[in-house]
Amino acid sequence: MNVPEQSGYKDINSETQVKIYMDLYGQDLKENSKAMYKAKFLRSIRLASQKENVYICGHVSAEMYKKCIYNVDIQLDSLGVV
Repeated sequence: MNVPEQSGYKDINSETQVKIYMDLYGQDLKENSKAMYKAKFLRSIRLASQKENVYICGHVSAEMYKKCIYNVDIQLDSLGVV
């Protein structure tokens, strides 16, 4: 997958920004997601837009082994399809 340059990403670092993003796709944070966020499994999350696509880059800890950190890149089209 071709992702945008890192300079094109912006941090998503507040509950308000996450809610605005989720509202775009008619989604809501589930209780389990909120609990994992509060427990700091989500280390960082960044967002970039390029043409009709949205890119999300994140660093997340594994649920069973928190010291294991995954680098995750997601591309969504204009309909929110991965």
